Amino acid sequence: MPKEKINEKTDDKESGTGGLTPKQKAFCEQYLVDLNATQAAIRAAYSKKTARSISCELLTKPDISNYIGKLIEKRQKRTEVTADYVITNLRTVTDRCMQTEPVLDHGGKETGEYRFDSRGANRALELLGKHLGMFEKDNAQRPGLRIIIQDEDDGS
Repeated sequence: MPKEKINEKTDDKESGTGGLTPKQKAFCEQYLVDLNATQAAIRAAYSKKTARSISCELLTKPDISNYIGKLIEKRQKRTEVTADYVITNLRTVTDRCMQTEPVLDHGGKETGEYRFDSRGANRALELLGKHLGMFEKDNAQRPGLRIIIQDEDDGS
């Protein structure tokens, strides 16, 4: 008796999986855990030896990237964490960290010096800058700057 070939692909129009295999769906779901494609492939039962190459291949498939996008949208709606939420809160953290506090002496009197949380402010500003693309290696978005140094005695 000939063996029947079982088609593992599912075509669930409602879930938007577009014909992904259960293993591919598992990869997509595992990818959202930590955004590490190699580890997602391993957790989705792909071979450890080929996990790196198969994960790269999977991420290039339109059906898989579309399904991952839909999973991300669902998560954003469920958690109500959007880019706007993150940016707004980073601004709040920056503003709070930039507030200066007077330094008090042992008697509780102001010393005339002030302090602020520079590490917190720097980190929040760094994350905002990354979001805006300010630290890209080529800085293609930055216009060319021309710096002119003029000696005051030069008279020009």
